[in-house]
Amino acid sequence: MKKESKKILKRWVFVFFVTALIVYGVWFFLFRYVECSNFSCFNERLRECKPTVFVSGDKMVYEYRILGPGKDGCDVNVLLLQAELEREDSSELEGKEMVCTVPKGVVALPESDIDACHGLLKESLQDRIIQKLHNYIAQNIGKINLGVVKPPKVNQSR
Repeated sequence: MKKESKKILKRWVFVFFVTALIVYGVWFFLFRYVECSNFSCFNERLRECKPTVFVSGDKMVYEYRILGPGKDGCDVNVLLLQAELEREDSSELEGKEMVCTVPKGVVALPESDIDACHGLLKESLQDRIIQKLHNYIAQNIGKINLGVVKPPKVNQSR
């Protein structure tokens, strides 16, 4: 009996390792990300919507991760790695991300059409824009009121 149970155990171990190897192989070839080091590589991969990782930026450093085809186009995860160093209010955006959908076959920065994105980074960017507009209106309310109350001068010399 011991020899039979050892044989069965060896078979199960063998089946387990073969199955694990097959699963890893399938995962590796279907879901691995190619790393790009320049925009031309990234743009080509984006055009084909193939899984890719690309880090880019000067003042703001983003990681772009092409996830693959979605229902409306090519889905790209955009992660802000480093915000503008000169602006301390932008550091709160670091580490936030959003998923943007780029139309298939189109080459463009994913965040260029913010309406096609969703996630915390998009919401935080919109909050900053709203806050800036609010501050601008609050600071210039007198000028805005004068422009509304006083009609513009019309040149009537004919």
